[in-house]
Amino acid sequence: MTITKILTENDLGRTGAHQAGIHVPKKILKTGIFAQLPINKKNPRAQISAQDEQGRKWMFTFIYYNNKFFGGTRNEARITGITSFFKNEIATPGDLIIFQRKNGKLNVKIQHHKQASRSETVTLAFNSSWRAINI
Repeated sequence: MTITKILTENDLGRTGAHQAGIHVPKKILKTGIFAQLPINKKNPRAQISAQDEQGRKWMFTFIYYNNKFFGGTRNEARITGITSFFKNEIATPGDLIIFQRKNGKLNVKIQHHKQASRSETVTLAFNSSWRAINI
């Protein structure tokens, strides 16, 4: 499975918002592409390892902030700890981040918006900026 997201200023940490990392829609949470998280546990998280095109390993955290069901207010998933990867790849708003799970391994890359093809056949749309392709 391959999923993509068009990066925003907020995703890249440029807005000063208190929310860190990429917001992950609940439909993607259910795919298990990043990790299976127990929804009956408060704010479950998993370390996920991803490899870039140069073979470098990156560690991110996949978190489901579900404290709404435990007396809090949040009900969202995020990928955090990704800022170093963005800086290394010189990611800018409008670029695509591409995650691909293949043979049990997670690959990640940035496709800069000047090179990005918006003509992929989309088979499942999660919202305006996330897409799953090649399901």
